[in-house]
Amino acid sequence: MKAASNWNIIIFCSNELPLKEDFFSELDKKFGNIQVVALGKDACPAHIPKIICETKVDKTNALNEAVSRCSSGFVLYTEGNECFDIEELAKFTPENNKVYPAAIQISNEDNPVEHTHFQIRIFPADKNLNFTGSAIPTLAPAVADQDIVVSPLFFPISKHGLLYKGIDLDAELKKHPNIAEYWLMSGLQLTAKNQYKTAEKKFKTALQKGKMPLFNTVASINGMADSLLGQSKWEECISVANHSIEKEAHQRMPYLLLFKAYYARNEWEEAYTHLFNYLENLAGGSLINYDILFPLTQTHFLLADTAYKQGWHERAFVHYEQFYELKDGAIDNDILERLVLYSLELDEKENSKKYFSTLYADKIPDKLREDEKIKVLELLSIFVDKEWFQTPLEVFEKLFNYNPKDAEILRKWVATLIKAKKIEKAQELINKHKTTFS
Repeated sequence: MKAASNWNIIIFCSNELPLKEDFFSELDKKFGNIQVVALGKDACPAHIPKIICETKVDKTNALNEAVSRCSSGFVLYTEGNECFDIEELAKFTPENNKVYPAAIQISNEDNPVEHTHFQIRIFPADKNLNFTGSAIPTLAPAVADQDIVVSPLFFPISKHGLLYKGIDLDAELKKHPNIAEYWLMSGLQLTAKNQYKTAEKKFKTALQKGKMPLFNTVASINGMADSLLGQSKWEECISVANHSIEKEAHQRMPYLLLFKAYYARNEWEEAYTHLFNYLENLAGGSLINYDILFPLTQTHFLLADTAYKQGWHERAFVHYEQFYELKDGAIDNDILERLVLYSLELDEKENSKKYFSTLYADKIPDKLREDEKIKVLELLSIFVDKEWFQTPLEVFEKLFNYNPKDAEILRKWVATLIKAKKIEKAQELINKHKTTFS
């Protein structure tokens, strides 16, 4: 039995957004009021009932034609390359005086990491809401004009492919200069090209035009802060980024921008605080469009680096350890050296041995450069001072066996044996290698 008739589902498809036939079949079993809007005769299989639009009809007009046929209940707009949990939609109970965003989880071959984009996709059929635009339909202006509440709840949709493909954004702006979201998108394009001053103007225009839901308003504020950062306007960037957080704390980008601004000014404590706030916000996700996701490995590396510059060595060590684990030990030697030193400083015997071994095991005994040998001996002397004798004794033995004429290594080996109270072994070495020892 099909679900109650309070849902009107509109599926837009085209050659670029082909209909998922299997998903449509499952959807059709559950819901009765489904309209397939096909831009062109070949946009979906011939046996599926559809509204066929001529190719000269733009996407927005095609959708509005379908919306005009919905008189009651709620409308869900989706696209051919999208799918969602059908049972979840059946259970979703929207309120009549609100519209609802979809959280569109986007993935594609070029970028397999999913990211989320928010769009208003669920709305009451009786509010006479029309999409605005041409190739990029948006309900935001109509929602703002009628002062309808955008719910903080969202409905998840999965999309395989690009959010927009082959769109001439300049042409869209020329046709529809009052759509704020287009100015936001234009600013983002310019930022990607490092054209920060022009991008700043675009974001300002987006905010002046208004009529955007919070997830795009804050995205415009973030874009503004990013463009200011690109122009090295640290104070302005900091002010705008903080304003973004005041608008919505559950996001990522402004914390990263604040980190970058304070880091550029050598204000390590502030930089560390904001990057740590970013890290804490990762688990909760983001409610803002065009948010960014910084690799976790690099986050811990920069936290360690910033903490080190601030003089917080214990805290730096914690983040370097996280970095080491996330990279499966495949990190630069200078970081490994710091990890050895931190472990020694913090009296962490096992970690000291582990990082020392990771750094030098493959080079001892025959691949050490002279400068590396000096570092090894310095580190081993710290092991000895802490009475951690096992590692120094093993290394000295390997080094001396490789070069039995190295008097310095022999003397250090003997001295370590004596400190370790292995007197007989020390005497044995002295007797056996008298010429070298003297």
